[in-house]
Amino acid sequence: GLARSIAGALAEVGRGRKPVRWVADVLKARDRRMAPKTAPAGGLTLMEVIY
Repeated sequence: GLARSIAGALAEVGRGRKPVRWVADVLKARDRRMAPKTAPAGGLTLMEVIY
């Protein structure tokens, strides 16, 4: 879910398709229709959660 969505958004920025500010705008909007495709599940590992 969320980690894959964020990874997908960061990949769009890294590829130069979207500006950095766009990621914050998508997260603030809380609207899945604004989000890019999620990153594939293979290879993603949650390393740490800090509260």
